[in-house]
Amino acid sequence: MDIIKKDKEPITLSTANKYCEEDINIIIDSEKLIVVPSVNCQVKEGLFDTVNIAGDSELIAENIKSGVEIFGVIGTAEVRGEENAVIDISISAGSSSSSNLFKIIKEINTTLKPTGTTCSYMFANCSSLQKIQGMETSNITTMSQMFYGCTSLVEVPTMNTSKVKSMNFMFYNCKSLETIPLLDTSSVTNMNNMFNSCTNLNVIPLLDTSKVINPSVMFMGCTNLTTVPQFNMSSATLFSSMFTNCTKLSNESLNNIMGMCINATSITGTKTLSDMGLTSTQANICKTLSNYQAFLDAGWTTGY
Repeated sequence: MDIIKKDKEPITLSTANKYCEEDINIIIDSEKLIVVPSVNCQVKEGLFDTVNIAGDSELIAENIKSGVEIFGVIGTAEVRGEENAVIDISISAGSSSSSNLFKIIKEINTTLKPTGTTCSYMFANCSSLQKIQGMETSNITTMSQMFYGCTSLVEVPTMNTSKVKSMNFMFYNCKSLETIPLLDTSSVTNMNNMFNSCTNLNVIPLLDTSKVINPSVMFMGCTNLTTVPQFNMSSATLFSSMFTNCTKLSNESLNNIMGMCINATSITGTKTLSDMGLTSTQANICKTLSNYQAFLDAGWTTGY
């Protein structure tokens, strides 16, 4: 909007606002006020020879976000990610600053493609994030703390995790997650604290844990977890606090846990159910289950 001053006096920033009823953004150009409205405003009557407003053919409802009004035109456009689009994201290894990109986002309706080989801290503490359409992660080797503190996350995106070696703290405190997909964990060696404090998680699929060395504290605080398969923990060296506060485990799951112990031939730490975090009540139930004698024969005890 160009406003040409009537008396041709020089126009300065200190006097410009007097020509309008409301404060606006103003740029001075010779004898003209170039007005960039930031609020609805009205030019005072009688101060100017002409007021010229240039039209814009692009100022139509389809080009404005739905519900937003610009110069009387109310937008109708739905602003979303392009369907099947891929966005390249540059992540600094080991840095939590990358997660600032997503702090206030609830849904990402496109496929993300991180550059490099790490997704560590990528969404750390993004407490509003609920779901991601998908991720291109075929070259990723580290997902430590990837969704750490994503307390609203309800759906894990489709990901290629075949090269990932570290998933420690990956879903820490993702308390809205109820299930996870069957991720390819065939290369993972570290699952320490992977699902710690996932309080709504109730079922775990049969993940490939054959190379996992450290699964300690893996399910601590999963207070609604009922179903655990018999993982292959033949490479694990310690089970400390793996199931602490998992008080709803089914009898079948308790039997599967003893089966894990029987086949955990690399354990160097304490070989008791107590050290794994099971309660004395759960340990007494284990005494009635089919794997208990083989569990004892493998050098394990309840610890109570």
